[in-house]
Amino acid sequence: MNLVIDIGNSTIKAGIAKTRLIKNSVKVNFYGKEKFSKDLEIFLKSFTVKNKVREFESAGVSLVDFKLRKDCRRIIKNYSVTEPLFISPEINLPIKIKYSRTLGSDRICSAVAADSRFTGKNILVIDFGTATTYNIISKSTYKGGIISPGIKTALNSLITNTALPYPEKTGIYKLISRDTSSAISSGVFLGVKYTTEGIIKTLKNKYNNLTVIATGGISDSIKNLIKGINYFEKHLVLEGIVMILEHNKNCTKIKKNIK
Repeated sequence: MNLVIDIGNSTIKAGIAKTRLIKNSVKVNFYGKEKFSKDLEIFLKSFTVKNKVREFESAGVSLVDFKLRKDCRRIIKNYSVTEPLFISPEINLPIKIKYSRTLGSDRICSAVAADSRFTGKNILVIDFGTATTYNIISKSTYKGGIISPGIKTALNSLITNTALPYPEKTGIYKLISRDTSSAISSGVFLGVKYTTEGIIKTLKNKYNNLTVIATGGISDSIKNLIKGINYFEKHLVLEGIVMILEHNKNCTKIKKNIK
């Protein structure tokens, strides 16, 4: 069994996988970077106890903040037979990357998973998280994309930098609102709606038969809001980690056979 962990900007997700299928996935919101080691240790201890697994064959990690890698490696080694594999552009990948080495591991993983579903096709992966990222994969090559503030990030920034109140209800989509709370919520969500729909429309003119996949923690909030999205995949990053783990195992086996 493989342990797959996605450590984003504000959340930790983990799952158990033997093949592509992710089992018993768990998510914890808003870990503290100042006490990251403690939060990760508590999370993994609870996760392994709940699933009655003490040690995994291997572990794959998507880690956004590389400053946390040392602590992350030390803790995860306690739960894995082998050294954890950290996803990055430098390791063996089943797709090509046309991007600088700054490409985030979460974007790599979601691209790998998306390409495995629609191999060789034109794909747009939109990840609605702390940041919203738009990623183009074409002919099994990551071409690039853009990064914008996530829905909650934009909302929190607006409230923090103004005297406006936090909206009583979020997820309200009125173009003409008659109270401040609704106006704020509508402004943030409709801003994401029209931006995303515009990007999808523009890219569909550039890439034939473009398949659009949405993922990320906030994707559930916009399922019925944004037009043009073909699929919603909750565990795209975790699936990508599994595939990259298996790809690297196969590459190691090939090298051993060659020797």
